[in-house]
Amino acid sequence: VLNGDTYFGVDYVDFLARFSELSSTQNAKGIIALSKVKDESQFGTVKFDPQTMQLVGFHEKTEGGKGTGWVNAGAYILEKSLVVCFAPANKKMSIETEFFPSVENANEVLGVYLSENDFFDIGTPESLEAFINFYLDQTDGTQTPDH
Repeated sequence: VLNGDTYFGVDYVDFLARFSELSSTQNAKGIIALSKVKDESQFGTVKFDPQTMQLVGFHEKTEGGKGTGWVNAGAYILEKSLVVCFAPANKKMSIETEFFPSVENANEVLGVYLSENDFFDIGTPESLEAFINFYLDQTDGTQTPDH
């Protein structure tokens, strides 16, 4: 599952391998990709156990959050059984504010995947423009993001 308003330059093969490992060793039902950012105040913050790499808490944007932190990067791998149980068919819901809190309250194991790869919120015209400029700089202007 991917959020439509973010860009996350993650190695999805490695992401899937990490989920497979956590699924078999800790019975994780899903995994959330986290990105390290310099200013967490713009994003939802994520708390996790660094020993088990399991999600401890998921919190949407709040005023007052400052500094470097791990944030939800908008990429998830979820077992079908988890989705069926916590996301009723034909019901619109927020994955961050409704789905994950329900999963957390049921004590289901969700793992985390840490990455310091490029992460952009592209949900506003300004942030999308910043991403396009970044991308063009990375490709020397020879490609556009849709190629």
